[in-house]
Amino acid sequence: MRESCEIWNLLHDGGLESLKRDGTDLHLVVEISYLTELLLPGSQQLLLILHDCAVFEYTDWETETPTAELSRIQGLGLDILGTDSEILPAKVWTSEGTLLVDFTSFSLRLANGVPCSMEELRQAAKSYWDEFSSRTRQP
Repeated sequence: MRESCEIWNLLHDGGLESLKRDGTDLHLVVEISYLTELLLPGSQQLLLILHDCAVFEYTDWETETPTAELSRIQGLGLDILGTDSEILPAKVWTSEGTLLVDFTSFSLRLANGVPCSMEELRQAAKSYWDEFSSRTRQP
């Protein structure tokens, strides 16, 4: 799976806190404290920047009406669930509907502005889910 799709699975259960355009880039603040705490103790959010983001469209499961209006999408309080897409554009499941996303690349930053690599995020996710799994297996 390409990293551009994999990122949505690593951000599982992350909440979309804010969305902001900066030229062709789209900045997403994702509340995902269970991972960010491992990367930067005391932090709760991660900045995901979708570079050259051509499509960011949300479709609600009930109304099936798509919207690309960022303020409307932001106000929904969506949680990211993941994707099974392997190429872009990707269909990302959320708690209330789906996002269709297409971009050329992405970057990650911690709450203090320090860049975060995909490998660092992968390792944090692995550590968290390994620990979670061991807790759920204990009597």
